[in-house]
Amino acid sequence: MRQCDAQGYYSGYANMGANPDQDTSEQSFLRGTQLANDNGIVTFDTIDPGWYRGRARHIHYKVFLGRKTILTSQIFFPDALSEYVYLKFPAYTHDEERDTANPLA
Repeated sequence: MRQCDAQGYYSGYANMGANPDQDTSEQSFLRGTQLANDNGIVTFDTIDPGWYRGRARHIHYKVFLGRKTILTSQIFFPDALSEYVYLKFPAYTHDEERDTANPLA
């Protein structure tokens, strides 16, 4: 699992997001690996992801079988929920308007 924080920054990168001076290359927040239980179920707790220019709000994930990747995908969120989060919670406030909506909304 990998996702950005409330302001749209990923750990492990420099010069990305709304503030090009933000450098998270030495950090590893909001990344993780979980092992499935005997029923193949995985759970994790995280925060609501923020957004960054050119992308709808999302969480990345990969499913591995042994050392072989069998699935790489993303979880997207309904735009109505995104708007609620952006308006209700100050940590998600940006100086600019979101430019990309959920492609499936």
